[in-house]
Amino acid sequence: MFKKTTLLVTTTSLMILTGCQNKTISKPSLIDYKKINTDFKQIQEKYNKEAPDYQISEINLETERVDKNRTAVYEIEGFKDKDAMDVTLKANNLAKVRHKQDQPDMNEQAINFDKIKLPIDKAIEKAQTYANVKSNPEELSLKVNKKGTLTYEVKFEEKHQEIEVSINAETGDKISIDYDD
Repeated sequence: MFKKTTLLVTTTSLMILTGCQNKTISKPSLIDYKKINTDFKQIQEKYNKEAPDYQISEINLETERVDKNRTAVYEIEGFKDKDAMDVTLKANNLAKVRHKQDQPDMNEQAINFDKIKLPIDKAIEKAQTYANVKSNPEELSLKVNKKGTLTYEVKFEEKHQEIEVSINAETGDKISIDYDD
């Protein structure tokens, strides 16, 4: 009787602990890029409504909690003179989530949107092909890299491995692929 009770208590304890662990470990949601607004002109207009005359230096597409739900958002960074402004927009309808003043990065370069030949959805599809993955990305960023190249960085997690693909936003050519375990 004692062994059965101990086994039952141990099994129940393991189930409770496992359940608790599943609730506390939160994995970032994947971005369903087919359900987001990818029009750079509209993204710029919404950003400049909050930050007039600022130049956009980086656009990050990721998920975060908004109104108690996991939502894809654009975190847009920009600068003007010695000021910086970050604006967060919902990626599906470009509704403002928040904005805040920030410290400028003196190495920031403005994105020239006229040079982008590869829209966000096509960049994701190319990154999937280059990395040989089928999953949606966890994160995407668009910025001018240290070499002055307008670059998409697309992050995936597949089979417990993080994969980051860098793509030239003007040509669609692969710049690099990094694998982290």
